[in-house]
Amino acid sequence: FKSHSSHDVVLLCVACHEKANTAHWKRKLEFAAQYDAPLMQSEVRPFGAEANARKAALALSRSAAAMPPDRRQFMCDLV
Repeated sequence: FKSHSSHDVVLLCVACHEKANTAHWKRKLEFAAQYDAPLMQSEVRPFGAEANARKAALALSRSAAAMPPDRRQFMCDLV
């Protein structure tokens, strides 16, 4: 159990849940307007060769020393 990642669970009836959800969205809209922040993040994740190169670079940075030389060279070629 980690004290810094606790979550409270509150059981609500459907009507109360709807009321809380509406209040939550109103507050989110206020914060978004106040801080000029987007409500939805449209993160574009890399795919194909770019994603493979990124994964290879990560693997090399974490454990290149433990890789067999031919595997390490293959990963370097991808990057």
